[in-house]
Amino acid sequence: MVVIEQAWCRLLERVNKKLLSKSRKAISRYHAADCNGSFNDFEYWTPDERRELHEQILAIFSRHRHMVVSYTLNLKELVDEFPRAEEKSENVANILLLSRIMEEISVRLFGDKRYSTDRIALIHDHGMYDAVLLDAFNNKKSDETLKHREQFVTIAPMCWEDCIPLQSADFLAYENFKAALRTPQGYKRRKTLELLLNLNSFGGIGSTITRYGIKETMEKYDEAAKQKILENARIRSIHKPNDKSNEGSSHRNTGGSSRQKRRKKAEEN
Repeated sequence: MVVIEQAWCRLLERVNKKLLSKSRKAISRYHAADCNGSFNDFEYWTPDERRELHEQILAIFSRHRHMVVSYTLNLKELVDEFPRAEEKSENVANILLLSRIMEEISVRLFGDKRYSTDRIALIHDHGMYDAVLLDAFNNKKSDETLKHREQFVTIAPMCWEDCIPLQSADFLAYENFKAALRTPQGYKRRKTLELLLNLNSFGGIGSTITRYGIKETMEKYDEAAKQKILENARIRSIHKPNDKSNEGSSHRNTGGSSRQKRRKKAEEN
């Protein structure tokens, strides 16, 4: 990891040295959406400059082995299959994606004899989902059906300034996201992703959880597990129609209505 960080920092130094020599704005970090859309630090970058930068990034991946686990899902399909997620669908999506990633790491990494005794800490971009991801991680780690669960040490939010590999993770996440948008429409993979997948040093899985996959996932959870997901997502539980507190309230209201009718009848008489 340290070697990759050093390689990434050297890349940024070379890029900024070239930019400054032309009296242009230096970049503070690599951000995939900004780079591909020519926003913020990457404003006024030409297609050739973006292509050159991505070639240098690919060169880093070619020199260092990477295993990638990346998933995407459609929020509308999530809500269609699990309507109770609608209030905070992004929170629920993060919970389901983290769960799937941990399952994949458990099988592909810890299930490999070379890494069977390794322990791992998960790092994610600091942001509005920090607390949700922490609760989801602890909930998944306590799941006895998760193999090698004791080898997941912790999960922690960090900023890109303190964890350089988050920049390379952003590069990979963006490519998987674009592939998820393009594939159903019959478009070819982006050239960057094609070159990445052809590297001998690169492996893993990048996939979309389809509507059927979401449905299948939710069906395997019992009501208690679904309630835990909602709790972790900060979604308030909705009382069921047969809830005792509702029944009592309904009964009192009905009684009150009956008394009012009797009183009205007596007044009329």
